[in-house]
Amino acid sequence: MDKTDNYQSEEDASLLIVAEPESDYKKVGTQKINDRLTKNELNFKYQLIKGRIAENIVQELFLSEGYQVYKFGIENNYPFLLQQIKGNDTKQSISLRIAPDLVILDPTNNEIFYVEVKFCSSSKYKLNRKIDLENYMHCYPNTFFFIVGCEYIYLIHIEEFVKAKEIDLTEDSNIERYEISKTASFSLRPMVIEQFKTIATNILQGVPKKI
Repeated sequence: MDKTDNYQSEEDASLLIVAEPESDYKKVGTQKINDRLTKNELNFKYQLIKGRIAENIVQELFLSEGYQVYKFGIENNYPFLLQQIKGNDTKQSISLRIAPDLVILDPTNNEIFYVEVKFCSSSKYKLNRKIDLENYMHCYPNTFFFIVGCEYIYLIHIEEFVKAKEIDLTEDSNIERYEISKTASFSLRPMVIEQFKTIATNILQGVPKKI
C-alpha cells in the first residue's frame, strides 16, 4: 500500500482527537488571587506553546507522507499535571513526564515509532536532566528525537543521544548525519522535508528563549 494514499477515514480521524487542554481553574468565574501570571507561570506557558508548534510541524510532515500520527504524552493530554509533577523524581512521575509526544505508525508494515519533539533556538541541544535520558532508554528504547529550529529539523535516535549527551547543531560538526533523509526508518520525500523546513523558518525565526 502506498503511504501517499489517504488513510484518514472518518474512523481513523476520530482516533486523532485528544482531550483539549483543561483550564488551570475549575470555573472561568473563579476568583484569582493575582491579576496576571507570574513570570515563571508565563514562561512555562510560553515553552509549552513553542513545543506544540514544533510538534505540529513534525506531525503535519508525517501526515503529509501518509503516516498515521497519534498525540501522546502528558503535555498533550494533561499539561497542568505536568506542571504539578515538575521536579518530582518518583518512578511514577518520571514515566509520565518522559512519555513521547507522538506515536507514528507506518501503514505499509504497521511498524510503530515513538517520537519526541524538541524546539531548540541555540547551536547545541541537550536534555537538561540525565535521569530523563536514562529513563527514555528504559521505558521507550525506540524513541526518535526530532530537534526543530528556525532553519532545521534534525533527527536522532535515543541510543545515539544517550552516547552523545549533547548534540552540536553547528554546520562544522558533521551535522548532516542527523538529516531526516539519512535514516532508513522513515520514507519521506526530500523535497517535502525541505518544504517543512521552510515552514519552520517562517514560523520560528526570531523566537526568543524566554519572554
